[in-house]
Amino acid sequence: MPHVDDDIVAFAEVAHDAERVVDDGIATFVCKILVRVVFAIFEICKHVLTEDPLKKGYVSNYARSSFAEDVAETGGRLINLTEAEWEQLYARAGTDGGAKLRRKHDILKKWLKDSYGVDSDRWSEIYHRRVSQLDSLDWESLDD
Repeated sequence: MPHVDDDIVAFAEVAHDAERVVDDGIATFVCKILVRVVFAIFEICKHVLTEDPLKKGYVSNYARSSFAEDVAETGGRLINLTEAEWEQLYARAGTDGGAKLRRKHDILKKWLKDSYGVDSDRWSEIYHRRVSQLDSLDWESLDD
């Protein structure tokens, strides 16, 4: 995720520039501390974000941010990925990551079915059918 690193670097550069323009005193001290903290966070994030999330059992780096985002990111893919694409994810994730992803996939499918009567396989079929029809839709009219 290069854009995340870029954002962190940009933030650090702004903090560093602020350090140079602020008068001596408490503000300079705070800016210096802020710059050090930002660069420490950057080093931590650089290490974490360069690890392949699939190998850790996550569908994306964003899914790693919280349990809710893990459910949301994985759940969204229940609909927009085909079974073949899921199998590719499992394979790319390796033995441990693939097993975690498969378990999350199965838990979400069961939860949606048992709690809400949602057949995620059927929704996925509908989604893919509709996506395949996008080129043939009349985008100028709202009529059916």
